[in-house]
Amino acid sequence: MLIHYLSEMTVPNLKLCLKQLHHAKKVVRKNDIIDELTKHLLSEKIEEYWAELNGTDKLALAEALYSWQGAFYADRFTAKYGADKISELTHSLNLFFFPNIIPEDVQPFLKKFVPKPSATQIKTVTEIPDQYFFESEYYSGDLKNSAIQILSTETLIHHDLSAVLNLVKQGKISVGEKTKIASKVSLRAIEDVLLGGDYYQEEQDNDLDAYEGGPIRPIRPYAWPLLLQSSGLVKRIGKKLTLTRKGIKALTEPFADTAKHLYECWRDKALFDEYSRVNLVKGQKSKGRIMTPPKPRRDEMDTILMECPMGEWINLEDLFRFIRASDFNLNVCNDYYRLYLGEQNYGTLAHSNNPFEMIEGRYIMVYFFEYLATLGLLDIAYTPPYYVRSDYRHLWGAEDIDFLSRYDGLLYFRINTLGEYCLGLKSQYEPKQIATPYLFEINRHLEINLIREIQPNEEQILILFASKNSDNDWEFSESKTLATIETGQKTQDFYDFLKQRTEADLAVEIKDFFAEQDHKASAFVDGGRAQIIHSSAHLIKIISSESSTKNLCHKIDAKTVIVSEKKEKEFYKALKKLGYLFLLTNNH
Repeated sequence: MLIHYLSEMTVPNLKLCLKQLHHAKKVVRKNDIIDELTKHLLSEKIEEYWAELNGTDKLALAEALYSWQGAFYADRFTAKYGADKISELTHSLNLFFFPNIIPEDVQPFLKKFVPKPSATQIKTVTEIPDQYFFESEYYSGDLKNSAIQILSTETLIHHDLSAVLNLVKQGKISVGEKTKIASKVSLRAIEDVLLGGDYYQEEQDNDLDAYEGGPIRPIRPYAWPLLLQSSGLVKRIGKKLTLTRKGIKALTEPFADTAKHLYECWRDKALFDEYSRVNLVKGQKSKGRIMTPPKPRRDEMDTILMECPMGEWINLEDLFRFIRASDFNLNVCNDYYRLYLGEQNYGTLAHSNNPFEMIEGRYIMVYFFEYLATLGLLDIAYTPPYYVRSDYRHLWGAEDIDFLSRYDGLLYFRINTLGEYCLGLKSQYEPKQIATPYLFEINRHLEINLIREIQPNEEQILILFASKNSDNDWEFSESKTLATIETGQKTQDFYDFLKQRTEADLAVEIKDFFAEQDHKASAFVDGGRAQIIHSSAHLIKIISSESSTKNLCHKIDAKTVIVSEKKEKEFYKALKKLGYLFLLTNNH
């Protein structure tokens, strides 16, 4: 209430407010000043004082009144209108804010004439520059401009999902029992099957020491095992990941539905804190709850993404401004003072000019770059992270750092068609028409000739039933096919794979080849376990001719019979009636 705020003020400050009133009584006592201010501010007269404000003051008043529940937030105002506008605010606002809040009983009078501010909008860009230009303020002139790479991830996930699931099926992904993070060998195997590999190639990694920033890869390979473990499509047996029934089913289901399932599971579960990937920021695992739980953050990011224009490129800086100017509740850390660079007493992030970009901003970069782009929801434009951002440079301990996180190179993003579907903004997925060119020609001699470059997921399947003679020449392999059938694979899947990627009709010899391998795989049938029993020739002759036992055993030589596991109990019972016992040996 206005009278409460006025009562808390000193007389000198009250007199300053009194001077702004028109035709006010000249009073000196505190209670009299409060009465005079109340008469003017809780009446229609308040419109006169609003009319005298400059344009920026009016914007600030409108934002507080309609957007921020009566409070004024300088950082939000700066994010929406720019740093120049904040300097245009005048002391005239002291008549409305006490000290930075419009009293509740004043607000109804203001709302009668103060117009609502324009809604906070996210800026979009129509064209992405070819290069990133470094800020000369922080970096020497020997740095060259860096090329910006634009990546449409919807095409990648169409390929990568089946490739990684097949890798799990083949038992080639191992993870830590506690960390759930893939081993180095597994990360390399994953990168090898991803279309285009990782976001950054090995030659782009400057091989920095950890205190300088560390390696900039892996990113995509790192995310896949974590995404799968949160989805129920895989389970861990020891250190190996194996497909669950859902995972096996996902191999044949529409990839968009599986991508949506992966996204929803990642959003709704707290398997992993993305911010932990910002390795240079220390103190994340200090005692107490320093970091907020991942799930509420992801829910808030889901809400933020739904506010973004679909199918349009957005500069990450503009997204940051939009979030800060709006009333979103995105909090990554409970205490900025507990996070630091280098040494806790000097390098705390609370001393940053912009903690939001170092904490919430870096979290968004990890979430977008490593997880949502890997899942194919966001197209991205990026450059190597070296020296791209300068928001940390003024902090103690940052002098040797080339980047705060390997994700600092993310510059733009765009929610694509798959992203709209996964976010629930579209009820059906309308896939891009991706024409898969024919891959090979196959002759009657079961020789395979590649007519284009083979993709990693295609090679994954081909090596299961064919041998590579040279880069473009392969041939069917009986031993490989039988070994693959032994793991549970169906030859019909291989036949369909060939049919989809060959322009001509498949020769009958190809179908015959797979039929022959199926026959070989089923030629011998498991008859179950059996007991080998030895005795004298006389007794073996008796039990192999006696009516009660002869049909329960099979004579293989003069002193040996075999009894199947299913007939053991009946045989032993019949043997006992004949007056004999069969005593099991210790190694039975």
